[in-house]
Amino acid sequence: GQFGLDRELEAKKLAKYDPHLEEEARKFVCQRTGGSIPPGRNCLTALKDGVLLCQMINSIRPGIVKKINTNSMPFLKMENIGNYLKACESIGIRRSELFQTV
Repeated sequence: GQFGLDRELEAKKLAKYDPHLEEEARKFVCQRTGGSIPPGRNCLTALKDGVLLCQMINSIRPGIVKKINTNSMPFLKMENIGNYLKACESIGIRRSELFQTV
């Protein structure tokens, strides 16, 4: 189990979770990319490598992410996520609206 701060952070995260918003986001990403993301609580797993995120932002502004890494090496996945976040900022999404990687 989780204790102390970990448990508090998990409870805070669960309190913010909205399954309807998650489903809207899942459908949007699938429509923009032609990708397949399974519905449900674990759909975010399909986004962790950043490939679909980069494809989605390229569907909004073609070529904004020049290279999408499909290799499973962790640092290349992080590069995809970083490129996605930079692209989001460059199309006008405020940094405070974006997530941070760890």
